[in-house]
Amino acid sequence: MKLKELKPNEMHQLSGYLEAVSDFLRTGEIRWNFEVRLFEVDVATFDLIEFLKEVYPDSKPRPEKICNSSLEGILTTLKHELDLFASSELRGRIRPVTTGTGEMWIYLQQCIDLKDCRFYEYMSSERDEILNGLMGDLAIILLNERLARCLLLLAATSD
Repeated sequence: MKLKELKPNEMHQLSGYLEAVSDFLRTGEIRWNFEVRLFEVDVATFDLIEFLKEVYPDSKPRPEKICNSSLEGILTTLKHELDLFASSELRGRIRPVTTGTGEMWIYLQQCIDLKDCRFYEYMSSERDEILNGLMGDLAIILLNERLARCLLLLAATSD
């Protein structure tokens, strides 16, 4: 699979924003970590499993864990996952992430044009390893065939 990693300015802004969200979400011994990467892909030969293995060669993605989603589905999943460890005060601070109204969504739109995306979710189990050997709780994959771009957003907890 032919991939080219892209690092436009919006990706740096998005990474910085997610780092700030990670700091907000630190609750006791649990910390959310995010990683976001953008790639130019050959859409004619694109395969999600091959894509994940190419980006993270040591990963062992399981096809049955990948499901088609939508923007609404992604928002629901983010709300569910991020709210698990958040106090009511923290929930208010992360609402822009979980409702699609904050800066994160502006940066995502600038990177990949959400209206033309196909959305996928990968919910991992304790046995899955995606994020460079760390347990990844969630991977969101956005594929824009028109732009020949794929964005990967990983969210994982650590202690």
